[in-house]
Amino acid sequence: MTETERENGSRNARMPIRDRLRSACLREWVVFLGGMPAGVAVGALVLSVFGITDTVLVWHTTAGDVTTVPAGLLGSLLAAKLLLPPTEQVRWARIPATTGDAWPGARFGGAALVAAPLLLVAGEVLRIRYHYYFPAQLAAVAGDRGLILVSYALYSTGLLLLVPAFLAFANLIKAELPGWAFWGATLAVLGDLVRLFHEGVNHLALHLVPVDGLAAATHGVSATYQSWYVFYPLVFADNLGWLVLAIGAYRARVLSRLPAIALAVMAVHSSGVLKGSDLGSLSADLAICAALVPLGVARYRRAAPAARTTRLGGWAALVALAVLYAYHLLVVLPHSP
Repeated sequence: MTETERENGSRNARMPIRDRLRSACLREWVVFLGGMPAGVAVGALVLSVFGITDTVLVWHTTAGDVTTVPAGLLGSLLAAKLLLPPTEQVRWARIPATTGDAWPGARFGGAALVAAPLLLVAGEVLRIRYHYYFPAQLAAVAGDRGLILVSYALYSTGLLLLVPAFLAFANLIKAELPGWAFWGATLAVLGDLVRLFHEGVNHLALHLVPVDGLAAATHGVSATYQSWYVFYPLVFADNLGWLVLAIGAYRARVLSRLPAIALAVMAVHSSGVLKGSDLGSLSADLAICAALVPLGVARYRRAAPAARTTRLGGWAALVALAVLYAYHLLVVLPHSP
């Protein structure tokens, strides 16, 4: 904790409760944590008045699912308009002058900030035609195995790249607010690792269909779906991590109000075993693309020139990775069950 943070903490501890409730930090939590569910609740109320909440629009997505993210965004933006200062010093995204060279660095970190959300979107787009609950996901493997496996592979790769993306994002926040950067990265990375654990379960469940048959695979997943596991208490971590990173980025002036709120939308994205896609979850992924992709591009462009040995090592690593995957795709995969 820096000297400034200690002074602010001491000052806040001496504040009367009434003044503390008026603090900027509390207003930001109200906007990011309360504005979204308030907007969703109002949107659901409007739909219920017209009796169209459960109306299926397209791709098994109901009107309630479609309006969740837009209503949450509008609720947060309205709360921000009422509670946050009207002036902003950042148009969309800002790269602080002092970001350091901590891993993953400017180039890999910037690339991860761009690639990770785009891979999440690609994975969800491929399977959006199928219902998001696990019986339909397993049934889809029986009828369209290649597409479903590619979809989950892209999504898993996006989750993997979120780890360096989160750390690169936290490095930008750390220049101004190291405490927010630490807790945001900690929660986000832990939550992301839990989701990667789910992807391992997904891999096994999806491959049970061609091995044991659809009925047996569905029964096995259904009978064990609520089973407790060691990471179960941490399933909320990624939702909270998105919120802490969003508020930290806004307070550190890394993101302006709109992209910071768009980033916080990911807190309502569903997670768990064999969760498919609908327009609601896809909208959340598109929102973080809008927030992170421009930031990643700016971070990559601001990278200092790399040393010759670093460049050669990077290209050698990429070539080795391409050869490794080419071998597996051409030799190992055709003989895989």
